[in-house]
Amino acid sequence: MPRGKILIGLAMAAWLHIAVAHSQGRPNGPMQYATPTDTQDREADSKKAKLKEFMELTNQKEVISALLQEFLMLSPKDGEDIPARFWKKFMEEVDTGQIEESWRQIYGLHYNEEEIDEILKFVKSPAGKKVRAERKLLHSLIWGGKLWAQKLAVRARTQMQEQGFVPKLPAFTDEEIDAIRSLRTLTRAQAIFREGDKDKDGVLAFAPNLSQLKLSRLIDEEVAEGAKGAYTFTLVGGRYDWRCVAMPAGVTSDLHSFIICADGEVRFAPKGRIPGCKSEVIPGRPDWMDRKGRR
Repeated sequence: MPRGKILIGLAMAAWLHIAVAHSQGRPNGPMQYATPTDTQDREADSKKAKLKEFMELTNQKEVISALLQEFLMLSPKDGEDIPARFWKKFMEEVDTGQIEESWRQIYGLHYNEEEIDEILKFVKSPAGKKVRAERKLLHSLIWGGKLWAQKLAVRARTQMQEQGFVPKLPAFTDEEIDAIRSLRTLTRAQAIFREGDKDKDGVLAFAPNLSQLKLSRLIDEEVAEGAKGAYTFTLVGGRYDWRCVAMPAGVTSDLHSFIICADGEVRFAPKGRIPGCKSEVIPGRPDWMDRKGRR
């Protein structure tokens, strides 16, 4: 399962445990794992109605929508050119009612009706309303957690390179270094766009394309137009993730291709390959970033 999906689930689980702890005045203990069974068909209608109210009050549909967006961002395999029409049709056929019903059954397995009453009491209280209103905070925590995990992975990869477990970086040309520099400027631009809600829609999300960053005056004109030096640039972004690919403009070019993802690290792939967020990383800021290439 992609890291983004795992972190979203963990964040929601943590939120629910906090709510229960406040409402019942008891510490958080280990959760007993359970799976929905046919016994759920015997639940009282009143309990089902309360669970439905709880899910509506805590914006579970919004979380499911975020999961779908993460799936859409992370599902295309690195190096595969999947047409947009495929994903559009695929997403139109997704039935979110199935996961909503599954979650309702899971909540029903973990909490009896009296406990649900207490949870609803908290959710509707002034403190509970404040927690529900802080959706931007939850989204920022999810993003921050994901970024932390990604940076850990990069650090591990760096140490592997230093200790000789994986090959060291190739020597990049001047054109390649310029493309890497251009990609690195996007990290700060996307952070400002997201946390500043630059599109003013009330949702903290990354810029979906280079044009949006251009409108916010966060990147230079050449990159914003999708072409600079020997490279073309393509950016796609969502609520919790984004990536920008830099591909050599010439079909006969022997230059590397590059990608930068939400963790702020640039990765590369050899000639003829489309890089992905699992490609070889260029960790940190090598000393040659401040001078010309060595090749």
